[in-house]
Amino acid sequence: MSEFEKELLNKVSPHDRTHNGHELFLGGFLAEHFKDWQPPKPQQSLPVVPEDVDKAIKYLKTQNNFATLSDLKKLDILTEKGFLWLNDFQFKDRRFGFGGLNNKLFILSHLAITGYTVEKEKKYILKHIDLSEQDNEVSLYLSHSLYKELQHERYSKDVDMSEIKRCHFIQSEIDELNIGSYEQIEVEP
Repeated sequence: MSEFEKELLNKVSPHDRTHNGHELFLGGFLAEHFKDWQPPKPQQSLPVVPEDVDKAIKYLKTQNNFATLSDLKKLDILTEKGFLWLNDFQFKDRRFGFGGLNNKLFILSHLAITGYTVEKEKKYILKHIDLSEQDNEVSLYLSHSLYKELQHERYSKDVDMSEIKRCHFIQSEIDELNIGSYEQIEVEP
């Protein structure tokens, strides 16, 4: 059964359709009802962007409409991963790819208007294996300090580490650390 037939059966009541057991369609009624009918369009999925591309779009929408790409990079809003994602998006979409519009700010604006979903990166806590004291119920975790340096902090095993954001690391940060004796524990974002 076609989409048109389904729509027709849903919209036309049985007393409008039958007359002495035969199908009878009121021409004026159908013509009026289906004059602008179009088959449903398939839903396009929204692009999934990394968190820093989302931050850049929000920054441009709320903070500074005249920002440049160098501003976004200088302020650590758009990372190298974000630039690489924008390059991939640009070359996969024919509107922006080879011979198309080669402007990352235009792509960010396009995403802000048409919509997108944000990819949530997995986050981990790093618990030191050798220095965590199992007898005292205290563990040693790696954390970010205020000055973007790393430090160790002791927490009781009763503490919910998913709430302590300074102890959260994404995989790319962990890969850059070149650390040894830490247990990598995934936390819910």
